[in-house]
Amino acid sequence: MTDNNTQESSCKLCGGTKCLAQKGIAAVYLLPWKSSLILIAAGIIVALMYSAYGLFISLLGYVLPLANADLRLLLYPFVAFACLCGKKANCPKCEPSCPIFRRGE
Repeated sequence: MTDNNTQESSCKLCGGTKCLAQKGIAAVYLLPWKSSLILIAAGIIVALMYSAYGLFISLLGYVLPLANADLRLLLYPFVAFACLCGKKANCPKCEPSCPIFRRGE
């Protein structure tokens, strides 16, 4: 019983609350693909400085995680906005078999 408590309190994503805040949501949904974020930002900067063809770099950064069947980048805006509206997102480390959002709370 104490081992479960120490695991929950030592969770870096939720801090033991089993609900993700915006920082935890960003860590789960955005930060696993840092290279994609860099490609998206670089494509936008190149498009602003040179031409709209630079957006193909952003498209590549967006498609790479999807090609690997990782939909977290696609889900980030929905989960972040729902959290701002009051829904509570489950921590995937503490609650691995639960859906994205908590029910009944």
